[in-house]
Amino acid sequence: TASAGVGFSPTPWLSASLELTGYYDSHSGTGFTGTGAVGEPHLTLRAGKFDGKMGFGGQVRVWVPGKDAPSIVPGATSADLRGLFLTQAGPARVAINAGFRLDNSAATVEDDMGGRVVYTEVVDNVSVGVSEWSAATGGIRVAYPTGKLVIGAEVMAEYYVGEDAPGLAVLAQGDVRLALSKMLTAEFYVSGSKMPGVTLTE
Repeated sequence: TASAGVGFSPTPWLSASLELTGYYDSHSGTGFTGTGAVGEPHLTLRAGKFDGKMGFGGQVRVWVPGKDAPSIVPGATSADLRGLFLTQAGPARVAINAGFRLDNSAATVEDDMGGRVVYTEVVDNVSVGVSEWSAATGGIRVAYPTGKLVIGAEVMAEYYVGEDAPGLAVLAQGDVRLALSKMLTAEFYVSGSKMPGVTLTE
C-alpha cells in the first residue's frame, strides 16, 4: 500500500483533502495464485465546530477506485457520510462517529460469466479492499495525551447491507504517537479484527 495526499483549511470550521492511494497484492497457497491492484483517489470534506470541550461536525468522503492502478472506473464511485462528535473526558479526548458508506467498488471487477464473481476474484477483492456491499458504520476513539506521546484506543464496526450481505465486522486498534518535531510524528499500532464469513457461489 502506498499513498500521498494534500490538505488545506480555508476556514477554521472547514477542511478539505485529496489523497491518492494504491493497493497491490500477490497471493498464493490457497489453491489459487494471482495478483491484484487498485488505485483510489479520495476527496474528503469535513466541517465542524469545537469550543474546547465539545464539538460536532460532519464528513463526506468520495473515492473512485480503479480496476488496474492507476486507472479509475467511474461506475465504481463510492461515498462515505459520517456524523462526528468530540468531547473532553478529563485529560482524554473522546471521538464518536456514525454514518453510512455507499460502496460501488465491486464495479471494478470484471465477471466474464455474467453472474456473481467467482472464487479467484473474491480473493482479489478481499486483498485490495473491494466490496459488493454498502455498510452502516460507527466507531469510538479515546486519545490520552501525555508529553510528546498520545496513547489511543479505537473500536470500529461495520454492518454490511444488501443481498447476501455477510453481517457485522469489528476492528479494534491500540496506538502510540510520538511527536518527533513540529512537522514529524512517529506512529506505532497494533490491531485485530473479527470479520464475517463470505459464502462463495458460482
